[in-house]
Amino acid sequence: PSGFCVTVEAYRQHLIRNTTLSNVISQLDSAHEEDLEFKCKKLQSLWEASRLEDDFKVTLASHLDENKIYAVRSSGIDEDLGSTSAAGQNDTVLGVSGCKSVGDSIVLCWSSLFSYHAVQYRRKNGLKVSSSEMCVLVQEMVPEVLAAGVLFSCDPVTGNPWTSILSCNYGLGLSVVGASSDPDTFTLVRDATNDYRVQHKKCGNKENKTVYQGNNSQKSQFFLGLVNRSQQFNRWRH
Repeated sequence: PSGFCVTVEAYRQHLIRNTTLSNVISQLDSAHEEDLEFKCKKLQSLWEASRLEDDFKVTLASHLDENKIYAVRSSGIDEDLGSTSAAGQNDTVLGVSGCKSVGDSIVLCWSSLFSYHAVQYRRKNGLKVSSSEMCVLVQEMVPEVLAAGVLFSCDPVTGNPWTSILSCNYGLGLSVVGASSDPDTFTLVRDATNDYRVQHKKCGNKENKTVYQGNNSQKSQFFLGLVNRSQQFNRWRH
């Protein structure tokens, strides 16, 4: 699907124009543990009350189709480092349509960088909270899919660039990312001609799936339900 990236520079400009946010962020590195959760909640409330500048909204609108729905995905610059991995700690908003809703979702993604568990994780791993920044990916969403999942183009455990790991389930990939279902997992090996072969496959139970049920005036609706066994025509046999 098509999409675009809201760069770190947009995040920085938002902080420059909202100095209260910057001031509270600067306090998180030295905050006492007993005060940390309160400060994080306060900061997230400030984020969600902040407003995007008009010039940003004009640029954003020029990249959107009002008739399409989007996934707004967080991408923190320190999510995946050599010794730490914070993937999944920041928010992604699915089923978003319209410039205002996409803009609000971008702010929610920025805000999630300062949730209590995300801040606590970075502090425990020696990362400076006040230096954390975020890009946001806005991608056209495919709402009606047979199956979806997550692909690591480089083995996340060994770091082998010739090995990819694919985990997938029926419905939207939300059930894979949120660990609400046991997915199928494939280990793919790439050769010198860039062709892939399946080296190993593990069949998950795939007991349930997440489906998109449209949106109303308030928010998008998703449903986590049981998989129809007659649908499982491609289950791998051991």
